[in-house]
Amino acid sequence: MNPKRISRDQRIDILRILAASWVVLFHWWAAIWGYPSVFPQSLSQFLKNISQFPFGPFYTLSVLGDNAVPLFIAIAAYCLAKKQRVGWGWIPDRLRKILFPYWVAILISFPLLALAWKLNPSLMKLAEVRPLTLEGIIAAALLLQNSFKATFLAPIQAWWFVPILVHLYLIYPLLSRLRSNRSAFRFLTITILLQLAWNGLIISRVLATNEIPLLLRFSGPSYLALFAVGMILAEAKRRPSWLTGAIFWFGGILLRFATNRLFLFSETLIGTGLLLIGLPLAEALIRRTPILAEKLSILGKKRSYLVYLLHQPIIYVLLIFSLPFFSKPLITLLPFLAAGLWVAINVKR
Repeated sequence: MNPKRISRDQRIDILRILAASWVVLFHWWAAIWGYPSVFPQSLSQFLKNISQFPFGPFYTLSVLGDNAVPLFIAIAAYCLAKKQRVGWGWIPDRLRKILFPYWVAILISFPLLALAWKLNPSLMKLAEVRPLTLEGIIAAALLLQNSFKATFLAPIQAWWFVPILVHLYLIYPLLSRLRSNRSAFRFLTITILLQLAWNGLIISRVLATNEIPLLLRFSGPSYLALFAVGMILAEAKRRPSWLTGAIFWFGGILLRFATNRLFLFSETLIGTGLLLIGLPLAEALIRRTPILAEKLSILGKKRSYLVYLLHQPIIYVLLIFSLPFFSKPLITLLPFLAAGLWVAINVKR
C-alpha cells in the first residue's frame, strides 16, 4: 500500500486508542501498587523501581503511560491543522463533542466511586483518589478542578486533561492566525518564546510562594509549543523519521526527571517524539495487519475518549472484587494478557 494513500484518520484513530489504553495501564498499576510508584522523582528511583517491582518491563510500560497525554495534545493540533480549521465557527460543535461525553461520564462515575469508597477505602487511599465532595463535583462539572488546591485531581485524576484541551481549542484560532504567512521555524520560535514567558511566570510564583500555581501550570498556554508542533507536522510535506522521534521522546523523559515537570518543554519533546514514532507505526499496522488496524481504528474513533473518561472508576470497582481472590502480581498482568488475547484473535481473522 502506498503511504500517501493511507487514511490519516485511520492512523490517528489507531494512535488514539493506543494512547487511551496506555493511560489505562498507568492507572491500573497505580491502583494496585500505589500512586508514588508511577511518579518516580529521579531516573535512579525509576531504575530502582524496575528492579524491585514484579515484571519490570511491564512496570516500565505502565509508568510511562502518562506520556499519552502529550501525545493526545499533539494529535488534537495535528487534526485541526489537517482539517484547516479557521475562525471560531467550528468551536461550539467541537466543544459539544468534548463536553457532552464528559458530563455523562461524571454522572456514571460518581456512583461507581461512591461504591468503591464504601467497599474498600484503603484501596482508594492507596491510589490517592480524592474523597467525593460537592465542591469537587461542581468544580469538575464546570471544568474548574485545576483551579483550586482543594479540587485538583478530584474526583477523577485523569480528568485534569479535559480543561486543558478546551483551553487549547479556544486558543487554536489565534495560533492559526499567527501561523499564516510565517515559516514553520518562525512560528515555532514565537510559540516557544510565549511558552517560556508563561513558564517564567509559573516558576516565579513557585519561588515566591513555594507552591505550584495550579491555575497557571495546568492550563492550555503551558502546552503552546507542543500544540504548534502538531500543527506544523500536519502541514509538513516530509516529516522527521521515527528515530528522531525516539530521540525526542527519550530526551523529554530525561528532562521530566531533571525539572520535576515544571519546565514543560519536556511535554513538547515527549508529545512530538511519540507522534513521530506513532504515525509510521500506525502505517505499518495498516499494511501488515489490515484487519487488526481496522478494528483498532474503529475503537479509536468511537471509544477512545470514553475509555479515557471512564477507565478509573471501572478499574477501582474491578480491583475491589478481584484483589481478595488473586495476588497482586497476577492482577497486574491481566490487562497485558487481555490485550494479547484480543490482538491474537483479531490478527487471525
